Amino acid sequence: MAIYLIAYAGLHSLLTTVRIKSRIDNCCPGFSRFYRSTYSVVSIVTPDPLLGFLKEGALLYSISGWAREALFGLQMLSAIGFLYAARAIDLGEFLGYRSPSVERGGLSVDGAYRICRHPLFLIA
Repeated sequence: MAIYLIAYAGLHSLLTTVRIKSRIDNCCPGFSRFYRSTYSVVSIVTPDPLLGFLKEGALLYSISGWAREALFGLQMLSAIGFLYAARAIDLGEFLGYRSPSVERGGLSVDGAYRICRHPLFLIA
């Protein structure tokens, strides 16, 4: 499992390099607009085989009492924070199915982006 996690991290990092993006763009012109969404799908799907290491019906964790209520509260705060942070960006651009607009350009420093560079990643 450790080898798989290391390979996953390596692939994840490799796919973010400009060199790989350029090679893919040279190989498949026009694919660059789908690169981010494809990267997101690969990032989500590649850890799935790790679930095979779990025993069927195995309990991952159990939280009870006040800790359960606190965790639920944190989850609700995260959902609210995610919605707040998402207001400052174009979700189509973020998810990769819409090309970044030229007129928006520049660094976003509104809302949650005033405090943190990647609030959606932090909140998730």
